[in-house]
Amino acid sequence: MRRKSRMVSILFLIALSAISPFSNSNAGIYTIQDLEALEKSLSAQEYLEHALDIRPSLRDDHWKQMTQHMGVVLAKQLINGKITGRDKFLFIEKINIWPVLKNDEFFQIKREEFLKSYFKNCLSDPSNQKVCKMELLTSWVSSRKDPDRAVEYLGLFQNLTSEEEKMFLTLITNSKVSAFLCRKKIVKSKLVDHFSKKAALEDNPKILKNWIEGYLNEDCWNQVKYVFEETLMSNKVYQKEQAFKILNAKREISKVDRSVFLVSYILNVPNVGRIFNMAWNELNKLGPSHNYRKRVLSKLRTLDPLPGKLFHIINSKKKEVLLDRLNKNFPEYLDHYTKTCLDYLEGLTHFPRGNPTPNCQKLFNDKLVMPVINQGLKIRFSGLRK
Repeated sequence: MRRKSRMVSILFLIALSAISPFSNSNAGIYTIQDLEALEKSLSAQEYLEHALDIRPSLRDDHWKQMTQHMGVVLAKQLINGKITGRDKFLFIEKINIWPVLKNDEFFQIKREEFLKSYFKNCLSDPSNQKVCKMELLTSWVSSRKDPDRAVEYLGLFQNLTSEEEKMFLTLITNSKVSAFLCRKKIVKSKLVDHFSKKAALEDNPKILKNWIEGYLNEDCWNQVKYVFEETLMSNKVYQKEQAFKILNAKREISKVDRSVFLVSYILNVPNVGRIFNMAWNELNKLGPSHNYRKRVLSKLRTLDPLPGKLFHIINSKKKEVLLDRLNKNFPEYLDHYTKTCLDYLEGLTHFPRGNPTPNCQKLFNDKLVMPVINQGLKIRFSGLRK
């Protein structure tokens, strides 16, 4: 990545060197009086092409003020005139190297406004994607690192690598205005994507917690965590798992939500690993506490569809072991799942999203599931077949 960045910078500087400040067709060296006349007439381009004609020892405060003024005027003229050619971009970046403009806040603000317009136009041609990105990354090095501008570029450029996105994201997520910027849809989306990928690769909660806290401040986290809390109660199995790992690492998951996720994990055909061990232990803890199981069941009832892939897996040994554990420690869920199935089949309850217990009629013919179904519910199902 570093070697690539160096190559990009070298190529960019070569391009910049081709735009000489003396490239104007008007021959000769300009005097300070010439520059004063150009400033008065707002001939910003010509002024800046000859600003360095003045010897370094004569570049006093008057020259600096005029040069800064003309830098701002040129940027404004390009923005207002919607002039976004690459030659103008290269010229703006060329004069940006000058200390007198590089350190001028007003010029930098207008330069970045021009760059935004330039990149929008640049990206309008699909064949320019790679070049535009190289120009962005190079120009960003000498920018003010404005968090608002970083948000705009994240939304504008669709071809950034993960590391390039992180460069912009960490500026946003650790800024003084992160509480506001982290509400932005594009920022939340990118953060959720980055965090989920990290969580998928990291099983150690302490390491994950330290990584998260190094990535963003608390103000930003407080805006993003709600996305993970919502995902935790969704039916997106992979995303739920990553959301759990993130919230669990940050210790920002309620006791009931933690139990609901872990029970759901067992019910949705778990993979053996750290989370499976946590889920197995959680199921065992539920057994002795009837009142707590009622709270967990109350939250599970809100899920649609209800978790229950376990009832349909082909691996009979795995199904038998997990069903036995579920029946011993949380029989209320088995009853609720089966009852909901019958309510749907009998048409007693309206389910706007369809059957919340897909293919549940097969449960009553499954030799492993049938023994753990409540006898009264078996009789109800038998009545359906008459």
